[in-house]
Amino acid sequence: MFTLSDLVQPEKLETAYQILLDKKNNAILGGCAFLKMGSKRIGTAIDLSNLNLSYIKETNGFIEIGAMTSLRDLEIHALLNNSFNGVLPKSVRNIIGVQFRNSVTVGASVYAKYGFSDLITALLALE
Repeated sequence: MFTLSDLVQPEKLETAYQILLDKKNNAILGGCAFLKMGSKRIGTAIDLSNLNLSYIKETNGFIEIGAMTSLRDLEIHALLNNSFNGVLPKSVRNIIGVQFRNSVTVGASVYAKYGFSDLITALLALE
């Protein structure tokens, strides 16, 4: 279980970043799925949900994926299923269950650098 002293939901990415830098024990929250499995004290928790970072879009021939995009969104998005032989959806398809994939975010998965993450491998291969 984790404990929070404060929770903020900034409207700008720059504000979120400044709050993160203010104190060593401040932390950005994603879906919080893996936080629930550990024990951690967080000073100010920074919720990114107001920053519109959940998206999958194609721009100038590139596919952009926002940090708050859920693994489930990766799994079912038509553009990703029809691109690169569906490697991104395939990389998350077998992760625990749909409820879990609905809460885990791309940003948290990349930030945490879990050795078991097929998503990180797929993203690196597509860079």
